Amino acid sequence: MKDYDRSSYKGCLPHAAKWNWLYKEFVFSMLTPKKKGRLDGFVTFMHEEDSEKVVRLFSNMNLPSLFGSDSFITGIKETYHHIDKGGPQTLGEW
Repeated sequence: MKDYDRSSYKGCLPHAAKWNWLYKEFVFSMLTPKKKGRLDGFVTFMHEEDSEKVVRLFSNMNLPSLFGSDSFITGIKETYHHIDKGGPQTLGEW
């Protein structure tokens, strides 16, 4: 994690009281529905290698405004289509 100076990773650790403003329960709940073991799951997840698709995405100069599965992007577009029709590109199925 030392390569990501601007990461909120440190804010998800229990000894980081100055990061109490960070909403992290949602992220933890995506890893496991149980309260116990969420931190271990988060640390394990954060130390995994990034997938080739994620590395390729973030190495581009022209980043999409969001990325995810086609159904996720479609849901976002359908929900918020009325706000801005001329936004940046999106990257479909990853």
